[in-house]
Amino acid sequence: MLIKYLINLSTLLGKIMGFEVLTKILSILTGVSSGISGIAEGIALAGLIIVLVIACAYGIWGCIKLGKVVMRMRVHQFALFVLGIGFALIAIAALLP
Repeated sequence: MLIKYLINLSTLLGKIMGFEVLTKILSILTGVSSGISGIAEGIALAGLIIVLVIACAYGIWGCIKLGKVVMRMRVHQFALFVLGIGFALIAIAALLP
């Protein structure tokens, strides 16, 4: 599913002027193309890797913080929290095609 999303993103970016380098990087990541041919592609790949590392670090940090909050919740607070997650997942499922 992630590869399909990246391919759709690369075709969308290919239609916007100035994003040719990102289109090539995304095609390398999806396996459609191989090799970096220019310095612009290398810089774009390095930037993408930096953004992904920082996003993963913040995701892990947020999960730890969420775990601490959940551990301090009372039973009824936890039940409402899980109920809210359930409603959010139902809403997301209703919005997806």
